[in-house]
Amino acid sequence: MNIAEEAASAAYNAAAYAADARAYNATRAVDSAADAAKAAGNDDDDILSAVSRDANLFVSGSSTRMLASMPPWLDGAPDWAEENWKLLQGALPREDDWQVWIDWYNRRLHGVLETEEIEFVFASVPEEVRKTGPAAANRWIKERLEELKKKDSPPPEIPRQGPGPSRRNRRGDRRRRSRQAGIARRRGQ
Repeated sequence: MNIAEEAASAAYNAAAYAADARAYNATRAVDSAADAAKAAGNDDDDILSAVSRDANLFVSGSSTRMLASMPPWLDGAPDWAEENWKLLQGALPREDDWQVWIDWYNRRLHGVLETEEIEFVFASVPEEVRKTGPAAANRWIKERLEELKKKDSPPPEIPRQGPGPSRRNRRGDRRRRSRQAGIARRRGQ
């Protein structure tokens, strides 16, 4: 297994252990996160701090929804994480339309929590679509997100209404008239 595979495996294990809210798994989650950092060749203090925070929140009974609404880094992403994120973005093939995932991760970095419906789109790409490759899967996600956006978009705003009907008098001034005033004048009242 190469370094990237070791890091991915360790990160996967960290996520899997952290998802189980029982206290005895918190230690395993922290250990796996440290393994992920070491495999990637980074100082593990940043990851240990973030995972410890997450584990403590789980142990204290916080909801997964609350945890998901928090940025992954306590004091902003460490330099090594920002540098690697930029490198990854640059390395992703543009023709595979990875922008849906880039946007998703950037929202995560800022602690933006999406609706369950939106999150479900990312997790529910059909197997037959996934098997055709990342371009098809990412296109499928993008199309579902656009459908949700259309469905949730507010109705068009009614334009601001102006004054009612008016006529110009002999001097060229515009004067508003009520319909009843015009009728009364014509009748000589």
